Amino acid sequence: MHKSYEFARNLIKKYKWNSILVKYWKKLLFVFLIPFIIINSIVYMMYHHVLQSEFYSSFQNSCSKTIYTLDTVFSEANTLFSQLATNTKALSFITKPAQTLHQSGTEANDLRELLHFFLISRDYIDSVYIYGLSHGYVFSTGNSNYLNKFTDKAWYDYYEKTGETNFILPIRDENNKFDRIVLCYGVYAGAALNGMIVFTIPAKYVNEMISTDLSYSLDSLYILDQERNIIYASNNASEARIDTSHTIWPALSQEPGQDTQLLNHHGDTFIRTDILNDRLTLVFRANPDYISQRTGAINAVFLLCLITAILIPILMALYFSLQFYRSIHNIVVSLSADGTESNLDEIEFIIHNIMRITNTSKHFENELVQKIQQLKKAQSIALQLQFNPHFLFNTLNMVNVMVAGYAKNSNNDASRTIVLLSDLLYASMETNDYVPTLEEELAYAKKYIEILKIQYDNSFQLKWDIEADTLNCKVLKLMLQPIIENAFQHGMKLLPPGETFQINIASRIDSDSLLVCIQNNGNGIPEEKLSALRNMLENDDILQSKHIGLNNIHQRIKLLYGNPYGCSIDSGRDYFSVTIRLPVNR
Repeated sequence: MHKSYEFARNLIKKYKWNSILVKYWKKLLFVFLIPFIIINSIVYMMYHHVLQSEFYSSFQNSCSKTIYTLDTVFSEANTLFSQLATNTKALSFITKPAQTLHQSGTEANDLRELLHFFLISRDYIDSVYIYGLSHGYVFSTGNSNYLNKFTDKAWYDYYEKTGETNFILPIRDENNKFDRIVLCYGVYAGAALNGMIVFTIPAKYVNEMISTDLSYSLDSLYILDQERNIIYASNNASEARIDTSHTIWPALSQEPGQDTQLLNHHGDTFIRTDILNDRLTLVFRANPDYISQRTGAINAVFLLCLITAILIPILMALYFSLQFYRSIHNIVVSLSADGTESNLDEIEFIIHNIMRITNTSKHFENELVQKIQQLKKAQSIALQLQFNPHFLFNTLNMVNVMVAGYAKNSNNDASRTIVLLSDLLYASMETNDYVPTLEEELAYAKKYIEILKIQYDNSFQLKWDIEADTLNCKVLKLMLQPIIENAFQHGMKLLPPGETFQINIASRIDSDSLLVCIQNNGNGIPEEKLSALRNMLENDDILQSKHIGLNNIHQRIKLLYGNPYGCSIDSGRDYFSVTIRLPVNR
């Protein structure tokens, strides 16, 4: 019994993840884990749905309370402006000529009492400024003075910069922290600006007012102006978070006309609403940790159940595997009882037989590889010998026409065409070297292009972009001619009238691959035909045709070098290209 356990332990230690114990465990784990995952997923989704509904309800209620509070404050500021703008004492001061500014102390006292009344009735207002454009004097609930000597005139600087008279301006202190909000209103007589009325609301009051409405489901609040600039951020909204969340502002304004908009953006939940006649936008950010905090306990229970569902299959797999190893141990002992391999222990005995079987398998595998290589070479040569009869017919027909016209002169295009065609035919039939260098393959292609120059009377443009380090790379024989032929036969048909046909041939080394690209101009090909061509290349069958086409070149490359290599095609509005990928082999 002890030996069988030691035998099992050694096998498990040796084979680890490939041992019988692990295989049993995987199967049993599947039986236990799948039902567990299904049941617990249903329970978790139901719980999460209820929790999310509760979260959204709490979030929206908190937002509604804050919206109401802020809307009330800014609406009351509008009401105060309307009252001041129609008050005779305030209007008298704004429109007073410069020379009579300080003639009556009674008027100044009355105006001061009026502003003091506004401050007492509205505790969120820190100060009120009344500015008359005619005399340039600012009457304040604090220290009044001429504008050029007035300490707090950021509102006027903004007016001079933008020309706006009705605006909301956030003010920051010397440490760049939010200090107060300035609400500025222009006082007009018809179309003429007479002066301005300015209210300041301190940051302390805004923070206290908003913090009372922030709840565990509401993380932070941003206030934006009409240009979507952030004019206020709540205390718990850090500067970094403002920068990170700033990408949501365009998304929040994509659906104008909505009073309230709910948006999920990169895992964050936001609510946007407009107040003060769309002059201000409030953006609320939900607490991202709310649901995770509430699901902590249920997650712990699920984790415990998951660990149990994993441990039970382990114990069962251990029991069954020990029974199996005990039987294997008995078989090994029985095999060794006749004296064969008696000097080996159980593990060595199994290893010895495995090595013997492996060596036999390797012998057959090597023979199979040799046969496959011979088959690949034969298939490649057979494909190489499938020369295009249409090309031969067209070329010979052209030669026949030219010979008829130039028969009186032996140094003519017809003779040149025949010589080039003979060279190409000889190269195609030669099977001794079916993997020439790129330099040799380019020489074959240039002979074919010479024929095309004669055929098309040099009416096209050719560009070579061959990198020097690619010339001695081994390539597939006669792989360029069919692609160049297709470029002329099909590319010229798609060429817009009056445009010169261009073909570019380039080569370069990309990592461990040689790339050869043939590209021509034109209108490209329709998407449906492009998809059909790509499907043809993905088909592993060798087409039984009488010409060397794109598919045959692709299959020849795959036969020789494997699936990572072959041909790929691409097309755009004004081009079509074929890229050949081969291993770098010198």
